[in-house]
Parts: sequence; structure tokens; C-alpha cells
Amino acid sequence: MDKIFQQLDGKGYFDEIKSKYRDPATVYCYRVLTGQQLACKTIKLAAFRHLNDLKRSTEGNFPYYYDLDKCRNICNFARMCPDVSQNKPIPLMIWQQAILCLSQGWRTKEDKQKRFERCMVSVARTNGKSYLLNILILYAYLVEASDQFNADLCYLAPVDKQSKKSWRYIKQTFNSLQEMPGFRKLIKDQNIAINDDVLKSTKTQNQILRMTAGSAQLDAFHFLFATVDEYGDENFNSDVISKVTSGQVQTSNRQTFFISTAYSNPKVPMYSDVRRLTKVMEKDSNRTEDSTLALIWQQDDQDEVDDPETWVKSNPLLDLPAKHDTLLKGLISERDSKLEDGTLNDFIN
Repeated sequence: MDKIFQQLDGKGYFDEIKSKYRDPATVYCYRVLTGQQLACKTIKLAAFRHLNDLKRSTEGNFPYYYDLDKCRNICNFARMCPDVSQNKPIPLMIWQQAILCLSQGWRTKEDKQKRFERCMVSVARTNGKSYLLNILILYAYLVEASDQFNADLCYLAPVDKQSKKSWRYIKQTFNSLQEMPGFRKLIKDQNIAINDDVLKSTKTQNQILRMTAGSAQLDAFHFLFATVDEYGDENFNSDVISKVTSGQVQTSNRQTFFISTAYSNPKVPMYSDVRRLTKVMEKDSNRTEDSTLALIWQQDDQDEVDDPETWVKSNPLLDLPAKHDTLLKGLISERDSKLEDGTLNDFIN
């Protein structure tokens, strides 16, 4: 694939794309494919598909287009959201902005709805996925659903303890946004309030529900937007996921966001999804998963456990100068400790 991209790029195949699209996702994809950004095979495949789809979008028979205004909207919203550890907004790295742009920017030509009904993001622990989840779910609620009524959204975690922790972050972000002039009036006019289980407007009846894999009423909702946190956990079996997605089939502009670290159990849906989606991306002409976005940051080989310089493939936060030394030191220490006690596979995972 690297050679194919180099050949196409050398012939000027992507020149028009380079000139027209300068959003974070497209810039990131170029960096990945030209070797300016160290990345794994699955991210290279996703980058190649994005650039090729931009070319296809100029053709009449390709049903999708890339909306730069949607990219700007989600990135501008992200700039107002506080990082949960600092309680203030911090600039997102380009790979994080790429997730936002790719998931929200691609649209269907027919009705301008989101192209990607399912988005899967896999990244190593401590790489800021909670920050991204907060941005995405509150953007869906405060911006996209602001003119709707009775819209259901949900944050879904494997177990109650985990859902409470992440919900606390969502509350923190919401409380910060309601102090900003841009959202203060909206939140007041729609009488939006948040408690330990739900964020809801008494005017529109739009709501975000805190739920777990064991929630009995999952199949009673038609979610406009759902986040499935730690998708690789064994509590998320195919029956649970089906309850979420099957209720969405008649919901316009729907999207489910699966985000997770890797887990050791190969029998969970996430494992088969990653394998299937990787095979699809390897054949760029395969259009069977055109409504699914897969962004998987991982190592290419287990032997890379001995090469910390490659760990940015699964830990993209290592490219942030302020975090690099501390994060890398911690990862090396964890690697060495796991090596000593015979549980290195846990670290690799």
C-alpha cells in the first residue's frame, strides 16, 4: 500500500485533494502516508481510504461527500470543552481532531446525513479517550439535537462503577459549557439539567442516559447517538450491541461510537470487528463497510514491545511534547515490571 500511495502521489493523483482539503483529518492522513507521522498498518489503511474517497467524492456515482463546515463545527466545539484532568480546554492533537473530522465530516449526498453509522476507535490506555467521548456526546446533544424533540442519546459502559466515573466527566464538561455565553441561553431556554443518571431537557424531552451493558431497557430506545465505552470488555456481547443498533434503524442521522482499548478475550465482538474491518480496508475497492469508520492505533508486531520508539503507533499521545517523557517512562517501567512477574502479555495487550 505504501508503494501504491507513493506512485499515485508522485503522478499528481492527489494534487487536487491537497489543494482543496486542508482540514486536520486530511492533513493527518497525508502525514501518515508520507512517513512524516509514524503509524501502524491499520491507520495507514484508514488514511488511504479517506484520501481515495475524497477523490471518489468528485465522481457522480459515489454517494458520499466530505463537508468541511461540519469539520470546523465539531473542532470549534471541542475548543470549548475542558479536559477532565485540568478542567479547562486544551488544544487537541491532530490525530484527535482527525477522529472528530472523519466521523462528523463525511456525509451522504442524498440527504446530508452522517455517512458513518458506526465508528470504531481503538487506542491504548491513558490516551485521552474520555475527553473525546465527552466532546462527541455533548456535541450530538447540544448542537445536533438542539432543534429536535424526544431524542434519546446514551453513554454505555460495561458496568455501573465504570459508567459512574465517566458520567462524572460528562457532568463536569456540561457544567463548564453552561457557563459559556454560547450555550448558557440554550441550556436555560430548554431547561436542561443533569443528575447522576440522565441529562435532560424538560422542554424538548431530549435526553442522554447513563446506562450499562446489563441495562434491561436498552432495546426500548431508538438512539440518535450512542457511545459504547470499552467495547472490548466481555460484558459487551453481540446481544447487547444488537439491542443498541437495532433500535436505530429508523432513526435519521444516527451514529454509534465504539471506543476501547484492547482486551485479552478474542471472543468479544470487538475482536471480530477489528479483523473484519481490517480485511475490508486492505481491499480499497470493497464497499461493504462504507457506513463504518475504523481507526485502530496498535503495534504492528509483538516484537515491538522491545522498541519503545515505535510505541507511538498505539500511544499517539506520545507525540505530545508535554506528555512524551512522563508517558514513555511510565510505559517502560510497566513493561519491565510485567516482564519480571511473567505477565508481559498483559502489557502487550
